[in-house]
Amino acid sequence: MTYPAAMSPATAAANDPASLSGRPWEIAPQAPPSLAAGLPLLHPVAVQVLFSRGLVSPLAIQEFLHSGTLHDPFALLGMDRAIARLRQAISRREIVAVHGDFDVDGVTATVVLSEGLRSAGIRVISYVPGRSATGYGLTAATVDQFAAAGVSLIVTCDTGSRAVEAVAHARSLGIDVIITDHHLTGPSLPDAVALVNPHQPGCPYPCKDLSGCGVSWKLVQALGYSGLLSGLVPDDLLDLVALGTIVDVSPLSGENRRLVQRGLRRLNEAPRPGIRALLARGGGAIDERTVAFSIGPRLNAAGRMSCADLALELLATRDAHRAAELVRQLDQMNAERQALTEQVLLAAREQAILAGDQPILVVRGQAWPGGVLGLVAARLTDEFRRPAIIVDVGSDACRGSARGLPGFDLVSLLDGCADLLIEHGGHAQAAGFAVLPCHLDRLVDRLLSACAGTPDESAAPIVADGLLSEGDLSWAVFNGLSCLRPFGHSNPHPLFLAERLRLLEARPVGAGGKHLRARLRAGRLTFTAFGPNFGSHAGFLAGTPHLDVLFSLESSTWNGNESLELRLQDARPSSAAVAGVVRNAYGR
Repeated sequence: MTYPAAMSPATAAANDPASLSGRPWEIAPQAPPSLAAGLPLLHPVAVQVLFSRGLVSPLAIQEFLHSGTLHDPFALLGMDRAIARLRQAISRREIVAVHGDFDVDGVTATVVLSEGLRSAGIRVISYVPGRSATGYGLTAATVDQFAAAGVSLIVTCDTGSRAVEAVAHARSLGIDVIITDHHLTGPSLPDAVALVNPHQPGCPYPCKDLSGCGVSWKLVQALGYSGLLSGLVPDDLLDLVALGTIVDVSPLSGENRRLVQRGLRRLNEAPRPGIRALLARGGGAIDERTVAFSIGPRLNAAGRMSCADLALELLATRDAHRAAELVRQLDQMNAERQALTEQVLLAAREQAILAGDQPILVVRGQAWPGGVLGLVAARLTDEFRRPAIIVDVGSDACRGSARGLPGFDLVSLLDGCADLLIEHGGHAQAAGFAVLPCHLDRLVDRLLSACAGTPDESAAPIVADGLLSEGDLSWAVFNGLSCLRPFGHSNPHPLFLAERLRLLEARPVGAGGKHLRARLRAGRLTFTAFGPNFGSHAGFLAGTPHLDVLFSLESSTWNGNESLELRLQDARPSSAAVAGVVRNAYGR
């Protein structure tokens, strides 16, 4: 592959026309020809992508492509104690409560554990809390409800690692607790019979990035290894693990990569009635994009707008008619969620603009629905390239949701403010907290002070994996990249640069003209390009004869016809000084 001199590897195009995003571009260094020669079964473009992501030898590339060993579940600290306690529950015919969370990861984890424990002969009560009525995590009030129902053992999933007081209350009532979770632990651990969490101190488990559903599945896998399952193969639950892992934005590398690959196959080969109902109007194979953008948001709508019981029932039901009714209700909730998200985002964005160059965005409002705070925080983080915290100010408590950037640890940041907080927890890049109204201003001041000096990522360059010439915009390249799937967190969809594509049309589409749809010509071929959230730039682009574009290659189906589509991440008018690129630069 030959790079034009005006766009040398790893060099920001600072003198080129401004891009729509306002950020400079870079191209990753070109892979040496010897690397592709040593991997003759891989398309050279796939080799270039892997090289750009730090895999610089054939061995490293083969390890990535064929990694994902399913590790021994008993390597998880506490797993042996959890299985021993569940053996007792089986022999004593105890009633066991499975306590999950209200997001997709928590709901899928709840179904996985419930089905696994029932297969082991345990009487199970499945429970997910309501976001408004109960709030996040295991609480003393919920423990009291379980006690009244005759529960003697609680198994949490996707929650519980910081539930010190609730677990102590359960123990005082004679109720044991097994915690399965993947969130970062606090300074003190709950006094549970077993804590199964790869992030706990001293846990030797090789894959620290399991989703909450993934950890729950490892418990079911351990039940199978122990000969305690009847009529259930743990692999039958991997469809749910794929859902939870993808929607929770867990890294798709190592064991997660293998779990999601196998789970996607299960979703396509034997979809549950609830999944079939969710996709009744769609077609084609279920892949990671289908899960992330079609299935996930609609399942999440239940927990965001009301109670996740609807999503829980949908994934567990075997009744196709009931599944169709539940999907109708979820779609209505999702439409309401979308409208509320846009309302809160509008107000939050105005505050973010006024914040200027603060290192972390902290915006607040009243009566902002808790179910959309995380979505708005994520949108602001993407737009402003800064960590964002969204706070709903209530009379009794203020609840916040935070989203960060790689290398920025939100939980550690909140740990430093623990004396002001009622509760907090989460992941390094996605966290939540509650604070008394009288402490909110002090909290904001301390957060801003703690983040002073944080590098400004708002102008960080966008790095393309490689340069594609017009001859590379082909099904051969698209299919050659399929070995890298599934794409997601830590394994993003390959991003490419193409230069001097002729712009035939640019127009806003979607509600309010929010998105951009364009037609671009490369040589003799014409491609449709879709630019999310770029609709306002359509008029500016309309007078531009040629564009340089940053994009991923996608397949699009319309009226049964499949075509290649360019999914735009950025675009800019082509510089007259940029020479045409070499046709078929990758040698195929």
